Amino acid sequence: MIDLANKVYFDKIRYVLSNIEKLGLTNDELVVSLSILLLQEEQSQVSIESIKKLTNLDVKFIDDIVTRLAGKRYLEIVVDGTQVNFSVDNLFSLKEVGPIEMTDIFKIFEDEFSRIFSQKELVRINEWTKVYSDDEIIDALRSASIMNKLDLNYINRILENNRLE
Repeated sequence: MIDLANKVYFDKIRYVLSNIEKLGLTNDELVVSLSILLLQEEQSQVSIESIKKLTNLDVKFIDDIVTRLAGKRYLEIVVDGTQVNFSVDNLFSLKEVGPIEMTDIFKIFEDEFSRIFSQKELVRINEWTKVYSDDEIIDALRSASIMNKLDLNYINRILENNRLE
């Protein structure tokens, strides 16, 4: 894996625009990705609200796109205390991003929660995989993370509510 994103001479926006098809980005994902890159280059706080101000897109729509980008592993959302940080550096990692495997779901949860899960928690996540798709589970996790409510009960309610919509 070559780390192009941190090279001084590397034009991230030009790279994304030149590789839209290779990256498999929809137009909406492209707009949100470029907005995040622009905000980062301006050293502005990247948030759903700052993307909304830049693009005039609906907050729920942006949240859905952020979830899709995270599902494709192009976007990383890191909660640091009370601050949520967005990174699209994975767009530049020059590696194939494959489908999420079962062990990856557990790792994604443990990484997001910043701790090792108990057997009971792992069983609960495993039960979700029998009812919901991997994308639905990851989307619910990302939504909870964005709201800074990392709790399995909260994620379960998101999953149930999304099914009702």
